[in-house]
Amino acid sequence: MSAAGLRGAADTVRLVARVVTLSFHRPRHPDRRWNDFWRGVSRGSLTEPIIWDAPGTDGAEIRHHLQSMADLMDTSLPVVDLGCGHGTMSRQLTEIFPTVLGVDISPEAVAAAESAHPRVPGLAFKSLDATDPAAAARLARGLGDANVFVRGVFHVLSRRRQARLAESVAALLGTTGRVYLVETNVGGGALNYLRGLGATGSHIPGPLRQAISALPKPGHFGARQRSLAFPARHWTLIAEGPAVLETVPMAAGGSPGSIPAYWAVLGVRPRTNRRAGTLARNTVDIPTGLSENRIVPPTEPYGLSFEGDLLPMRSLRTAWLLSLCLGFTGADRFYLRRPGTGALKLLTLGGAGIWWLIDLFRITKEYAADGASMPLAGTNTLRRGLRLASTVLTVVLVGTVICVSAAPVTGTVTATVTAVNAVLNPGPPPPVKEWVTVAEASATNPSGPVLTLTGKLHIEYTFTGPAVAYLQPAKGPALTVLSLVKASAGAIGVALDPGTYTLIVSTTGTLWHLTAEEYRLPG
Repeated sequence: MSAAGLRGAADTVRLVARVVTLSFHRPRHPDRRWNDFWRGVSRGSLTEPIIWDAPGTDGAEIRHHLQSMADLMDTSLPVVDLGCGHGTMSRQLTEIFPTVLGVDISPEAVAAAESAHPRVPGLAFKSLDATDPAAAARLARGLGDANVFVRGVFHVLSRRRQARLAESVAALLGTTGRVYLVETNVGGGALNYLRGLGATGSHIPGPLRQAISALPKPGHFGARQRSLAFPARHWTLIAEGPAVLETVPMAAGGSPGSIPAYWAVLGVRPRTNRRAGTLARNTVDIPTGLSENRIVPPTEPYGLSFEGDLLPMRSLRTAWLLSLCLGFTGADRFYLRRPGTGALKLLTLGGAGIWWLIDLFRITKEYAADGASMPLAGTNTLRRGLRLASTVLTVVLVGTVICVSAAPVTGTVTATVTAVNAVLNPGPPPPVKEWVTVAEASATNPSGPVLTLTGKLHIEYTFTGPAVAYLQPAKGPALTVLSLVKASAGAIGVALDPGTYTLIVSTTGTLWHLTAEEYRLPG
């Protein structure tokens, strides 16, 4: 590997370590993360700009969205902004829609939106879990057919929650509404996403660092992911294409950033009522599968199913055993469809054991998923058991390291006894340095020899007239330490060779006093 390649690999390892460290601060439950995040924004504990904050009216992204929606959607219908945050995009939507309802799972976000956009005609906000199809159906009954706008929500959800959100969207659209979605679509995994926003092993921009530590891990959502969440048997694709999702500047005074994105407009495919043979409004339609004496797939009661492309779920037990036995080779990461970090784990031997140990716990998290955002197959009882085993293993390893690296027991006992004796029978305290007077002279008390051990003197003086003071060594010329042209008082520092000197003072004043000290051990 070339020198540049080695530097790149080292930078990647440092970046992964930084991201892992920041991720430890995330709340465990994904829904709680959003409310904690918006509470931090509202109360000032999160001070960095919000990374995905909606662009202003002069931004190319918002102009593209508004123009596409005006061309492809019935703008006489109301629109629901799912995942509205603090309502900036909801406010923009009032330019083309008569009624805009901003919806967010976080009550703190809704409160911030209502505070930021008071009394805007046709604009309202509501707290609602959009991944709950029943709640969306209740909202649809009061709202009627509506359009839906989604910006940057699907890419942070698991595959299962994406399907439920799509189901809620279907309930809101009715028969005439359409959904406009725009999602990040960065190829190459999470590291490419981070590097595209300026992250390196030595520095992660503030807005990005705040998002990593507080929010769910982002993924990518392109045409393939859209076809899984919105299968063709239930949805009609009206338009799609590449886009750019604008971000706030990654540095103060910089220009806005951009993330490769994907946009699409879809409508619900009309469905035929089995009993009456007529088209039925696509609310949450729950057929009576039991009365038909057949097994109903988990997503079919809600009018959604995955066709062929859905990847199989990985086993929680297998992933944990691979992490335990072959974690230093990255085998667990390869099994969980994460080849990039698997290779890094192999090259670093499990991050010198630290990464190996972290993965034992990460795999047993409640919402653990593989690289394709598929949850791991395993019961909660198994999950708790594996987490307990990981904890026991960690305690044993730490205890072993402590025992191996500790001094012999006899030496420890001896040192302990010595320390106890020192406490019970303390010896005389060691001498400490202090200011020692080495010379003191006045008009009535001339000084004797001056002996300095350090060569660094502190001289304080008071003279009522002009004065000159010398230190005369045994050999060599005298050293002038003070020369005054008028009465004065003060202090000076003098540096000279250690030795014995004679202090000579010449002054016209009748009253004077001079003291020389040095900082050393007494005696």
